[in-house]
Amino acid sequence: HTAAEVLPAGAFVFSPWTDLAATGASVTGNEGKDVWLSRRHIEEWGRHYVGKSNVADPGISPLHADLTGFPRLLLIVGDQEVLLDDTLRVEAKARDAGVDVEVCVGRGMQHDFPLTLPWLEESREAWETVAAFLDRCTSSGNRTSSVSAPLSNDSSPMKPTVQIGVLGRCRPSPRSGPAIGQ
Repeated sequence: HTAAEVLPAGAFVFSPWTDLAATGASVTGNEGKDVWLSRRHIEEWGRHYVGKSNVADPGISPLHADLTGFPRLLLIVGDQEVLLDDTLRVEAKARDAGVDVEVCVGRGMQHDFPLTLPWLEESREAWETVAAFLDRCTSSGNRTSSVSAPLSNDSSPMKPTVQIGVLGRCRPSPRSGPAIGQ
């Protein structure tokens, strides 16, 4: 992003691929648990996407980007995904940059589990979480904001990290306070 760009009030992302170098521990640790994605997929597709560019370029791997001034973020990922650490590391980086960020981790879920709507209860809950997040973003009075302006009028503390439970209930992660929607 640049100072001249107008950014949305918020953004949500399912299973973000933020490190095209595939250095997260979950790329190996969740190999075989994630039936949709593997290290081989990431390395092959990454080569096609990156070409001769540097995988550490912030425009290619958002994990290396300066996230200062970014809008509110909602990141949704499964705990069995090879991209789990991509999400958790970009969450930490966003928080360090002062970004209001929420992460929902679906217990027992794999890559892009929200896209299984309407079959999985966890998928339905993920979309309910997205809808509530977007309501919060648009009700703050700022539908868009520029990087140099405050991102919202909301001075409340950052939202908690939550897990989408096996039974479809949002539960707090060990790092957070109350779950979204409580």
